[in-house]
Amino acid sequence: MAAKRELINTGTNKAFVRRDEKGQFKEVTDVGRSLAQDVRKQRKRK
Repeated sequence: MAAKRELINTGTNKAFVRRDEKGQFKEVTDVGRSLAQDVRKQRKRK
């Protein structure tokens, strides 16, 4: 199971991150790109 994403806001940039067991960043995704991808995907329900 994937770890939950948390929002990191640096003031100039926002990113969703997943942490590993040690608490270090495992995966970093820019918020703007993530939201743009959500728009491109077709939803399953209305």
